[in-house]
Amino acid sequence: MAFVFDLTVMWLIFAVTMSVLGHANPKSKFLATIPAALYLIVAEASAGQASPGKRLAGIRVMEANGRRVTLARATVRTALQFAPWLALISGLPWLVTAAVIPYVIALAGILLGRKHRSWYDRLSGTAVIRPPSP
Repeated sequence: MAFVFDLTVMWLIFAVTMSVLGHANPKSKFLATIPAALYLIVAEASAGQASPGKRLAGIRVMEANGRRVTLARATVRTALQFAPWLALISGLPWLVTAAVIPYVIALAGILLGRKHRSWYDRLSGTAVIRPPSP
């Protein structure tokens, strides 16, 4: 649920930015990705530690050591998440095909891993958690 909500918001941000830029080439697609990425970075580094979609789902992002995610760590996490997307928007057919693999691996880690962490969470030192009910 969180993923679908946030993906919808990011896609809208991307589409609006693309309409302002006007050209659908890899460079403009890269520039249009920046505001969508900032949506996640700012939200996950905020006091709420979650994007709006994650808040609706009752989950949040934290550092693996239990602390609140710093802006730097949220940036690294989001950059790793968006790296395959940059391959997708490159327009190079072989790179587009290869870009799907990291997303499949991330989903497998979330669904099948012992701690349900994606590869980008492990690399960035973060975790998505459901806080205990008060």
